[in-house]
Amino acid sequence: MPEIEKDFQKKVEDSENTSTKWNPVDYLREMTSVNVRKIINACDNRENQVQKIISGIKWRNNRPEDLENLRKAIMSCEEIANDDEFHENIMELVEPFIVDVAQRSEEFFKINGILIYGINEDSSSVHVHMQPDTETDKLTFKEKEKLLIDGFKKLAEIVDKEAKIQKITAMTPMAARAPKWMMSLGFSEPVPVTENEWKEYFIYEYQNNIPVSYSEISRVDFLNKYLKK
Repeated sequence: MPEIEKDFQKKVEDSENTSTKWNPVDYLREMTSVNVRKIINACDNRENQVQKIISGIKWRNNRPEDLENLRKAIMSCEEIANDDEFHENIMELVEPFIVDVAQRSEEFFKINGILIYGINEDSSSVHVHMQPDTETDKLTFKEKEKLLIDGFKKLAEIVDKEAKIQKITAMTPMAARAPKWMMSLGFSEPVPVTENEWKEYFIYEYQNNIPVSYSEISRVDFLNKYLKK
């Protein structure tokens, strides 16, 4: 881990707004859980829910027979009547696949239920992920936006203490879905990520064909906009 990242962690842990360590396994697990819940709520019967879940299974790093066994196991969940029990069983079945495809050495830190950040290898930039977790996904857009801006203010306090950080970058589905909104937050006009970046850093989105775009904001502009004076 770069020394600056260790310093970041200590400063955040010492502050009133302590962020917590976050990693891609947690991220994929959380997003998978959110997606299964959405499918349960959107589909009117268990058979349709199972088919929708199976159609989204595209993990590229597993052998075909493993995926086929997973599909069969998911189909056996059709008889589970209780939604919470159904959700729990699906998550247990996909857990080994989540760990297999998402486990990486890079560390992330969770500011709040919608904002996660990490630091690149040369310590010149902070990269942020803006994605609601299970609880914040239930909020309205305005509530999510407020939570995100509050997160940016906390992140600005951290960035302000580290002169090496020169820009804040964002790779996120939110930038792809709402580029004008992203620009209203002070970021540059979003551009689509490369195929390799999509596969490497956004396993869940890649699996489900969800577009992801890249945007950035300079250190100066970020601090001018979000640092409390």
